[in-house]
Amino acid sequence: MLFINIEPHLYRVVSLVDFKHRTIAIIGYYQVTRLVVNDLNSRLLNPIAPFPSFKMLFTKPIIGLIVSGVVLAAIGGGMFPLFSYILRKKIDDQVPLTNDSESFNDWLKPPIPVYFQVYVFNYTNSDAIQKNGTNPSVTETGPYTYRESIEKVGVVLENGTVSYRENKYYIFDREKSVGPETDDVILPNLPVLTVVNFVRYTNSSIKAYVNMLTFLDKPFKQLTVSDIIWGYKDPLIASLTKYIPKSMNVSLPEKFGIFYGKNGTDDGNYTIYSGTKDVDNLGIIKSWNGVSSLPYWNTPYCNMINGSDGTLFSPFKTKDSNIYIFSTDICRSVHATFDKEMTVHDIPVNRYTPPPDLFATGDVEPANKGFCTPNCLPSGLLNVSKCHQDAPIVLSQPHFYQADPAVIQSVTGIKPDPEKHSTQLDIEPTTGLGLHLAKRLQINLMIEAIPGITISEKIDRKVLPLLWIDENAKVDADTAQKFQNEVGIPMKIMCGVKYGLLGLGGFLIVLALLLLMRNAIINANKRDCYEKI
Repeated sequence: MLFINIEPHLYRVVSLVDFKHRTIAIIGYYQVTRLVVNDLNSRLLNPIAPFPSFKMLFTKPIIGLIVSGVVLAAIGGGMFPLFSYILRKKIDDQVPLTNDSESFNDWLKPPIPVYFQVYVFNYTNSDAIQKNGTNPSVTETGPYTYRESIEKVGVVLENGTVSYRENKYYIFDREKSVGPETDDVILPNLPVLTVVNFVRYTNSSIKAYVNMLTFLDKPFKQLTVSDIIWGYKDPLIASLTKYIPKSMNVSLPEKFGIFYGKNGTDDGNYTIYSGTKDVDNLGIIKSWNGVSSLPYWNTPYCNMINGSDGTLFSPFKTKDSNIYIFSTDICRSVHATFDKEMTVHDIPVNRYTPPPDLFATGDVEPANKGFCTPNCLPSGLLNVSKCHQDAPIVLSQPHFYQADPAVIQSVTGIKPDPEKHSTQLDIEPTTGLGLHLAKRLQINLMIEAIPGITISEKIDRKVLPLLWIDENAKVDADTAQKFQNEVGIPMKIMCGVKYGLLGLGGFLIVLALLLLMRNAIINANKRDCYEKI
């Protein structure tokens, strides 16, 4: 049985007969007019005719939705290159170092507070090291924190470059320190062991004199934190300065300290690219002290001055970008690679850290063979004596992080931690601004037995950690909010507009397709109904 709604009365169809003469037998409750019967016969004999055509499925509302969706999606898609162009133009105008740019003023005097934190290794078994050659045992004390003030002087902008010197001043911050600078620690006797290293290849008479002067000295000495950092006078140095012949070309300092002569001074004349001609070169060092390569290492690659000074970076960084930095502290260029995404005061940043092969031996990383002077040290160590007046200084990452396991195990109390001890560069990728920078470096002393020098006779060749530094800067909340207002929020609005239009356009198109499918299904059901009749 099938009920058919005709004109609006309901009829029960019992049978259909004699199509040739267009007659139909209908038993119902009402009489049907000839017009209705003819109309029904017409539907049965030509079932396709009364159903909507393909064009009829596309009603005006559906067409309106499709057109609106396509237009909005096209506008949204077109905004991707448009907004990219606007953003690039804005950064090209504001990021380069020019006399009237805000970035230039921030570069001259950074608004971000900079701290210089020192962690000192205190030796707890110094007598056993001297008598028996046992492995050192140390405890870490720190931080001893200094507020770092930066002053750029002699600034000259010329032909797409900026030349300058950078003076650094350090002021002790007791509140951020573990104790006063007068705290006592036991450390290797830096003046004595350095002098012993100087006379290693001299004649026997000089060695005899040095041996006489150092006979009552010890390879370890109790010092204050301030002494080991900023220097102290040693009687041995005064005596040797008068005796060592000028032909040896050895210049002994008035004081001995890891950072003696670094407070209130600069580390040379830099010439960097200002970014006015090519923003991608912003901050890249063109020359240092008038040269574009170093004289310390064995290959041109190792002597390259590559990258920035570590405070200024070009914009548009990606996860594939390598960050190159030249550091006078380690007398070479280094690079950092992408580590992970994170946030600084809710601002998305990319974190870059040095790769594991940074200080790898030449056997592990062939390009590092040029740093072997004269021989390669174990992985994780860099001999910088050539650029520090032949003082037996070896650099590493703090707590020998990423060093050869044998190096780590050679000193009791060493506990490398990547979060605490790796250099970290947290860079906002669009502008290239460093929102959190932490340069971490450990200074070590290389000691070994020197024939003819009593103080060193029982000492095996060792690398003794002295201290490590964490020079860090992090944008404060107010500066971060200023960045959000000027850069972050406008970027979010632009992204919201283009993705919103694209999404709305897509939604309207999908809605139109759903309505179209609905109409098609309804009409298909009607057609099935009549076919059954």
